[in-house]
Amino acid sequence: MEKLLCFEHASITDRGCVRESNADYVGSYLPSSKTERSTAGSLFLVADGVGGAEDGRKAGKIAVHHIFSHYYENSIVDPMAHLRAAIENANYELFEMSTQSGQEGSYATTIVAALVHRQVIYFASVGDSRAYLIDEHRIDQVTTDHTLVNHLLQKGVITRDEAIVHPKRNVITRSLGVRRNIKIDFFTRNPAVGDTVVLCSDGLTRYVFPNELFELSQSFDVESLPDRLLSLAKDRGGRDNISANIIRFTGVEEL
Repeated sequence: MEKLLCFEHASITDRGCVRESNADYVGSYLPSSKTERSTAGSLFLVADGVGGAEDGRKAGKIAVHHIFSHYYENSIVDPMAHLRAAIENANYELFEMSTQSGQEGSYATTIVAALVHRQVIYFASVGDSRAYLIDEHRIDQVTTDHTLVNHLLQKGVITRDEAIVHPKRNVITRSLGVRRNIKIDFFTRNPAVGDTVVLCSDGLTRYVFPNELFELSQSFDVESLPDRLLSLAKDRGGRDNISANIIRFTGVEEL
């Protein structure tokens, strides 16, 4: 008998304390029927538009809507392959929009995705928006930051303390819309009942550290957690847009 993970879900997005507008975009698609949940799954996204120009601010929203449309418009045999195709298609559309505008990379955005399909989560990532998986014992940063600072850190050129204050810590090395073809990171996890997934932009991770995210996830229910994270990030400066998409697994049901 096929089984499906049940979950609670909440999200938040905010322009923060300094920015005049919000270039982040948060989206979720939860099929209404068990049949579609079984075949296609539920998809959660966070995007962070790159750059301060109007095109960059629009890019995240365009990418999220395009991924949803492309992913759910056809029958799905291989969910991860289908998600890959949807993200690649969104990248191509943004790249074409940038080309037509005459400014390369003007429609650019990060993307992080969590596809809950039956009893598996497929994560996808481009850029520095993150996915965490939290259980009762630990927090796991599933995704890898595509940033200059993380590259230097992995090479041993700088330390973790230096990375936190590095003057180029906001420089990302990979995003949708910059090149015709894009490399996407994929990860697979098998969550347990009680586990929590957090997708978030760097406006949150700049101010709320993983150990704090773990502790807060243990202390707050899903409905309250986004507001608590937002308040903490804004109390500490909130110099960027702040977004989070949160899923907590509550049980398993049979088809």
